Amino acid sequence: MRKIFLAIILVIMACNSPENQTKLDPGDPQFSEKARAIHMKSIVVDTHIDIPYRITHDNVDISQRLEDGHFDFMRAKEGGLDAPFFAVYVSSRFNKPGTDPGAKGGAYDEALRIIAMLDSVVSANENLAAMATSPADIERIVGEGKIAVCLGMENGAPVEGDMQKLEDLYQRGIRYITLTHSKDNHICDSSYDDRHTNQGLTAFGKELVAEMNRIGMMIDVSHISDDTFWQVMELSKAPVIASHSSLRTFRHMERNMSDSMLVALAKNGGVFQYNFGSYFVTDKYGIPAESYWSVRDSLNKKFKDDHEKAVAMFEEYKKIHPAPNPDIDEVVRQLDYVIKLIGIDHVGLGSDYDGVNQVPDGLEDVTKYPDLSEKLLALGYTANDIEKINGGNLMRVWKEVEALRH
Repeated sequence: MRKIFLAIILVIMACNSPENQTKLDPGDPQFSEKARAIHMKSIVVDTHIDIPYRITHDNVDISQRLEDGHFDFMRAKEGGLDAPFFAVYVSSRFNKPGTDPGAKGGAYDEALRIIAMLDSVVSANENLAAMATSPADIERIVGEGKIAVCLGMENGAPVEGDMQKLEDLYQRGIRYITLTHSKDNHICDSSYDDRHTNQGLTAFGKELVAEMNRIGMMIDVSHISDDTFWQVMELSKAPVIASHSSLRTFRHMERNMSDSMLVALAKNGGVFQYNFGSYFVTDKYGIPAESYWSVRDSLNKKFKDDHEKAVAMFEEYKKIHPAPNPDIDEVVRQLDYVIKLIGIDHVGLGSDYDGVNQVPDGLEDVTKYPDLSEKLLALGYTANDIEKINGGNLMRVWKEVEALRH
């Protein structure tokens, strides 16, 4: 009902004659109201939210407004987030033994555990949310005034070389798979792993691309190596997604996508979902921040009996080696860049909320999506453009992939 009501408001606003209507400027309260109405009318899809990890490790109750982190159902409603993809993240330590020195196996069972947990969480909050396994489900659930929870799996290790397990995961609600995470696995190589074990896709990985196309499951190219990406582009008969990636032009790391990769993804018909994590957004933040983890670990070991001293010295280190945090304006600038590069039909949002330590100023949590829409409107993007970025493009790709299931 909310979406219908806001659509009526926008129609009324559009019907006001130019003679009786002064042009609204950014900063005008009415401009903000218009932007919020456009945003709330959109079906807003975020393809990567890591709240399942927090539910497991911090035992958070997402039916309540949380004081920390980035997501809960209350804040999602406030920010107009209609369809979050919860990341079924399976750590690389569960990879097939032999693919990495630290791999112990058990990935499929770990994925099923997380899925069962999320089923329970959503069922316990049926007044707020429901599981969605198709774009039609999203439209229906949102029409009921609820949040449509979708599932994507981060790391293809749970497939375990068995196409029946792939189908089982589909039946359990998984609708995209990020082929790997931080380590090379039995499917392909990771952008984070210097070994380049497979020089891209394995023989099974190539078969998996075809099978995911056949069953109508989206292929996610975030986290994979460049060689893997180009091989997926050559093989996939369906549009693919980058569920949570940023731009290599602004943050030089293989985890991000180069301009040539983005152009290829658009040619494939896919969609690039922009990652908000500050570490991925700019070199100015990311390069200094790279040293923070190792320095903090080193100090914690050195002063293991004096935690306060370790913390104080780490804070002093950060003052000497600052990492200036990007802001929402930088994110909008980069969105504008990539839209001009590959077109309005191929860009969306994949925040990585609750999976990153730092996010840009002005995008502190899921309540801030309307501010992003307002910034885009101020830059000259139309209501239709904003609706595409907010979720329309992802919905289009999902429908196209779904139509190939046979």
